[in-house]
Amino acid sequence: MEKTANIISALVDTIQGEWSEKQWEAARAYLDHHSTTAAALSLHVSRQAVDQRLRLAHYHDIGEALEGLSSLLAGMAQPAG
Repeated sequence: MEKTANIISALVDTIQGEWSEKQWEAARAYLDHHSTTAAALSLHVSRQAVDQRLRLAHYHDIGEALEGLSSLLAGMAQPAG
């Protein structure tokens, strides 16, 4: 399981390493505001622009991968019984 956790982490790092500044801005704004509409307002761009930046960054895929990683690590922390 540790190898799987390391692979997931490395893949997330690789994908995020390719993000543009606009993709990072969209991700931060989405995290802060919890909606693409509010994120767009804060960035002074259209909601569609935020959606596109998040999609091209594979933002939601990364979120799912990190949730899976979190569950995996929680399972590793449980004592065998």
